[in-house]
Amino acid sequence: LSVAGQLLFVTHEGNLRIWNVADPTHPQVESEINTPNMGYDDFTDVTAAGNYVYVTQTGAFNGVQAIDVTDPRHPAIVDSLPVAGLPNSIKIDGNKLYIGARNTSQSTADGGFHIVDARNPHNLQELGALGGSITAVDIFGTRAYALGSSVLVIDIASPQSPREIGRYDVPGSGQSIAATSRHVYVAERPRSMPGLSSSEVGGLRIVDVTRPSAPASLGFYNTTAETVSYTHLRAHETDSYLVCRLL
Repeated sequence: LSVAGQLLFVTHEGNLRIWNVADPTHPQVESEINTPNMGYDDFTDVTAAGNYVYVTQTGAFNGVQAIDVTDPRHPAIVDSLPVAGLPNSIKIDGNKLYIGARNTSQSTADGGFHIVDARNPHNLQELGALGGSITAVDIFGTRAYALGSSVLVIDIASPQSPREIGRYDVPGSGQSIAATSRHVYVAERPRSMPGLSSSEVGGLRIVDVTRPSAPASLGFYNTTAETVSYTHLRAHETDSYLVCRLL
């Protein structure tokens, strides 16, 4: 989900649903637009800015779509940009989109971290990319944080040539990530690893990124010994929020 002004944008089974939340006690659905996603919710993400919304798509089309929501009752797809791999995470910062994509299979390496020029939403252009299978991304300043089997610290000062400047290997299976100036928050699912007990994976991990070349774990909160899934993570300078479904 994403919020812009008084509108809330939610992806659901390959569709984008637009809510008016001007009165938070009585939210109203303005419209819903079908997108060629084939219903793969776990590969769909949305980000919004101004009169445009950007949705990752996987299935019939692997990439990102720009949707004009100037009239929220009549949204319209204005451009589609193919992205290598299975794009499943997207953030907008200024006039650029930052997209994380998983590999299409264990035997391929076609996912990665992608930077897209969105100055003209009707003509999206990819600027640069970095390889790897990426589950989630977040941006803070001139750095991006991409989550796969590791937290990658990426210098994005030059969008045409993003470069990895540090990494922290995640003990669990990373699901979502959120960044502040000093810390990165990671939502993890448990996974079997030699030498690790169930209390050491599956929950919220806090990573210190004050030294971007050497990120280090600061703390871990175990939410449950069971699986953490469908996580939604947001962070601010003073606190963070983790929403998860426990299976």
